[in-house]
Amino acid sequence: MSPPARHLRSHITALVTVWLVLPALAAAQPFDLAHALADYKADRLEQAIVAFFDILANDMNPDHRDQAEIYLAESLRKWDLVVPATFYYSDLFKVGHTNRYYLNTVEGLLRAQQTLRDPFWVPTILNEHFDPVGFGELEPEQVAQINYLIGELSYRQRKNRDARMFLEYVAPESGYHGRALYLLGLLAVRAGELGIAYDRFAAAHAVATAAQGADATRLREASRLAMARTAYGLGRFEQAGKDYAAVSGMLAPTAKQEAAWAAFRRGDYPAALAASRAAVAGDPAAVEAQGLVALTHFVNCMWPAAERAASDAIARADSMTAALASYLAKERPPEVIYSHVVGLGQGLMPTALARRVHLHQRFQGLRDLVAKLYVEEYQVASAPLWKGSRLAEDLTTIIRRQRETTDRYAGMYVKRLLEDELQLLQQQKKLAAAIAKEARAAAALWRERNLTAPSGDDLVDACGTTSASPPPQSGKPSQVMLRQDFTFELLASDAPL
Repeated sequence: MSPPARHLRSHITALVTVWLVLPALAAAQPFDLAHALADYKADRLEQAIVAFFDILANDMNPDHRDQAEIYLAESLRKWDLVVPATFYYSDLFKVGHTNRYYLNTVEGLLRAQQTLRDPFWVPTILNEHFDPVGFGELEPEQVAQINYLIGELSYRQRKNRDARMFLEYVAPESGYHGRALYLLGLLAVRAGELGIAYDRFAAAHAVATAAQGADATRLREASRLAMARTAYGLGRFEQAGKDYAAVSGMLAPTAKQEAAWAAFRRGDYPAALAASRAAVAGDPAAVEAQGLVALTHFVNCMWPAAERAASDAIARADSMTAALASYLAKERPPEVIYSHVVGLGQGLMPTALARRVHLHQRFQGLRDLVAKLYVEEYQVASAPLWKGSRLAEDLTTIIRRQRETTDRYAGMYVKRLLEDELQLLQQQKKLAAAIAKEARAAAALWRERNLTAPSGDDLVDACGTTSASPPPQSGKPSQVMLRQDFTFELLASDAPL
């Protein structure tokens, strides 16, 4: 028998044995490289893939096998089978820069990453086999892409020093510079350096504003929202309000809801109440916004209105937390949790909470990646020339294993989001309960003094109409709103983004 390909990725070594068998569709005589290259140059990709696969499996010449493997990867990529193409690129890439196709494999991996908007496969491979010598021969934009991808991966792994080092090496003239600045801002937030973070976000926003395209639009929206949140954390509530007002696009609803807190902190209670009520309308999960309605009434000595709003926030929290806690208490494989969220809860969790997960850009990127894997599997099954062949079987195995890995990863990510949502709902319920309790106590105190608080919901400053002093405020809004690490995600490849 002919020997198998020299190097195959270790995590699917079970595939090695299949190379020992000729593809079912192979001709009686082995394919030769010249005919395979002719098919490739003539864009007869389906035939070329068959031929290169056979040569890789059966040719005794290692140089022929290497050439067949790089062309197999290129042919698969051109035929839009990017996932198996990535497999073969990475196989040759791991040999190192001594292989004559090394630069081709790196370029192929980077193109595949861009096509898939892959947040982990290619970045992980590049990180594990980082080669300054080999990478030094690449074009500057490719070097910038590698530095960004490894920096982003390190950020996700909370390897903050490594992340900062790689991201700071992304050249200013690179198309990845704006995204690198954004992540550097997030790293500054992690370090508690909010002033530096604000400047990084502002710089990222300037880069995105000067650029065009969907990525630039997403970065522009996310960086402006990050500026607003950081200004809030710095206690610059006027600036936070201006930054929140400038957020547009898909993040605008989030910005408007958070802007209510900035308005509250600077004492603009009518604006805070209006924004909070708008957020509450039509959203059964809007516990935080309803809690702010209660708090706004509370600080204006409108005790009955504060208690009503707080009680409504508690009821909303109870409804959401009971259902979500029950769902999370049951052991489920991560991929099942992912499928439930994709199906908007499927009656097993509150639809409103599943919708919130759908708003995360990172979730959208993972959902698109899983969908692409299904499409590629169908494409292999639909190729008439490959039907029933060993080639089709191997390609399908590669795609399915990547899909299963991605499903698990997406499920673990979604589960973390749901757990965070549950914790946040529980915290918001405690705040609402504290407001309700103190509102009842304040109302009783006023009755003892023969004072009457307004009974309606229209905002008035009842505190200023009497000689009575309002009781201490309940809770600290900054503890509810301010986050030491921004968890929103925007960039499809990252995303935090």
